[in-house]
Amino acid sequence: MDLLGNQRAQYEAAQAVVGYWRDLIQGPQNALDRHVEYFYTTDQMNEEGMGVRYDFAALAADRSLKNKVFEAIDVHGDWLAIQTDIYQTTRQIGDRLGRK
Repeated sequence: MDLLGNQRAQYEAAQAVVGYWRDLIQGPQNALDRHVEYFYTTDQMNEEGMGVRYDFAALAADRSLKNKVFEAIDVHGDWLAIQTDIYQTTRQIGDRLGRK
């Protein structure tokens, strides 16, 4: 029963920070939107015909963008660690139940 309690605690811990994680992961996109212009290159107006304009020097100089990318990478690592823990706990539960 300890495994079920651990699994529930892991799920609850992950759910408690989902909004925070989402905001930090969306941060780089929001920061890029200040510098990047997306446009259609064809009359079909689909993803295959998308283009982008940006000033690389402005992107490289934007400290806020760099910080937001760093935060998103850090948060992704945290998310991956919790998801890995949940997966391992679930697998242990399955093993105890005799399922592979």
